[in-house]
Amino acid sequence: MQQDINIELISPSVSDFHVDERKLKIDVEVEDKDLAPRYCGISITDVEVKDSPEWIQNRFKSYRNHSKK
Repeated sequence: MQQDINIELISPSVSDFHVDERKLKIDVEVEDKDLAPRYCGISITDVEVKDSPEWIQNRFKSYRNHSKK
């Protein structure tokens, strides 16, 4: 476990999100309730899966190359 790390958590704005319906039911099984005392989830629809922009691809490539050193 990491200690002595001071990182500010910046939550994204959710003002553009809205709930269309609350009918989707998902079964979740928590194997160890001491390790996961709370569970939250969302369902996102109408997502288009495509290649990431080149700048993001380059960023990930640089992380991958850096971790091999």
